[in-house]
Amino acid sequence: MSRPIGSTNQGFDEKRTRLLTALREALFSAKPPMSFRGLAAAVGVSVPTLRHYFGDRDRLIVEVLRDCHRGAAEELEITAVALDDLEASVAAVLAHISAGFDYGGLTQLNRLGLTEGMSGPDLAAAYLAEVLEPTIRAIESRLKTHIRRGQMRDIDPRFAALQLISPVLMVYLHQDALNGKERYPLDRRVVLDELTRSFCRAHAPED
Repeated sequence: MSRPIGSTNQGFDEKRTRLLTALREALFSAKPPMSFRGLAAAVGVSVPTLRHYFGDRDRLIVEVLRDCHRGAAEELEITAVALDDLEASVAAVLAHISAGFDYGGLTQLNRLGLTEGMSGPDLAAAYLAEVLEPTIRAIESRLKTHIRRGQMRDIDPRFAALQLISPVLMVYLHQDALNGKERYPLDRRVVLDELTRSFCRAHAPED
């Protein structure tokens, strides 16, 4: 008996999850953009199979970004929790995000999101919703705690969160995604230390 139209075969979700993992690895290791056919070849399936699980290329990219967001839930929770001391807390969150770029695939994820996001509004919206905004909101949550405690001036925590994440993103795109480390090397530890000190000085409570 044939399967009803619109139904999925047994093990659909498991196969789709495995494909998402393989697609993420392929997209992270290659220079985007990869064609739909190229992605199918990279993960060892046919184009119709990839279409069966994801529809079209844009939908596939959205699902990869969404899967990355789901996989980052624990890291985002850590990012959101403030430490007792403001300077220690800022240093810790910058070190945590920096480790994500160094070891957790954040450079590749942001390179993919920016490259794909520039190609159309749907992919731009997905990059914002699944990558940038969750990070900004997590940092914002941490800073709100410091503002509530009186350890920071009463400023817009979203603006302050953008002040923290923007230099880090720029440094890693400059050094790694654009290979600036070959001709214009930066000492990332010095950059992060100075960012910590300057941020805390700028937002210290007024006397």
